[in-house]
Amino acid sequence: MELSFMDAYTLWRRLPYPPKPSGSELEPAFFALAEADMHAEAVIAFVRTGVFRLSAGDVVAEAAAIVAQVEALDEESLGDDLAVARELHAYAMLLGVLYQRFLEVGTAG
Repeated sequence: MELSFMDAYTLWRRLPYPPKPSGSELEPAFFALAEADMHAEAVIAFVRTGVFRLSAGDVVAEAAAIVAQVEALDEESLGDDLAVARELHAYAMLLGVLYQRFLEVGTAG
């Protein structure tokens, strides 16, 4: 079963943004996610207006890079930031799926 565009959009809009990590290992992923999330705002405009416009960034690639960054970290070294790492990972995964579905819907019509 695949997540539809509107399902991914609904989840993304309701999912709280991950908290800022206390350690420096996750900060690059945290700030990269903020930029990717900002680029994904083209999706909000599409839902509101029906006008398809690509964002300034490659959100799918940005999300994949964030997932890879988080996955490359040693879970044991994260300590208290392990929960934050999992939230960053989940948010980036959803963002990637959402933007991929956005591209599919926008280019199909």
